[in-house]
Amino acid sequence: MTEFSRRHPPEGDAMFDLISNLMATFFKLRAAGKQVSEEAGWGSGTWSLMRTIQIEGPQTVPQLAKRRPVARQRMQKIADDLVAQGLAQFINNPRHKRSQLLDLTAKGHNHVRRTTEQIRDMADVLATGMDLRSLDVTNDNIRELQKRLSRIIE
Repeated sequence: MTEFSRRHPPEGDAMFDLISNLMATFFKLRAAGKQVSEEAGWGSGTWSLMRTIQIEGPQTVPQLAKRRPVARQRMQKIADDLVAQGLAQFINNPRHKRSQLLDLTAKGHNHVRRTTEQIRDMADVLATGMDLRSLDVTNDNIRELQKRLSRIIE
């Protein structure tokens, strides 16, 4: 008997389908996001990073890397690129002398605001004809999945 021929509980099968569908959806969202972000002049992951800073405030590169989760070196390159473009700046961290905080500049806030509006417009189109209660339940389930995944990877 191979690993793939084992019987799994219905909940496990449903979760497997959800994970498969989320992965396929992620790639389609990324492709759509590239169109929006290319119009804004930056990579598809930049908006979510900058939006995190806009919502939660300045953070260190290691904090941002842990949250995504990606290598700190990768996040440092993105942060340096944002600073070079004038979209972000490093500011002093009162809790740590050597680990500065990444914060958005006024230009960065404006870019996030414009791109967010474009993404919200796309979300409006995608949501047309969908049931609000079903969308809320789906969001609740995805948040729970994120929490469970965080416990596994941390």
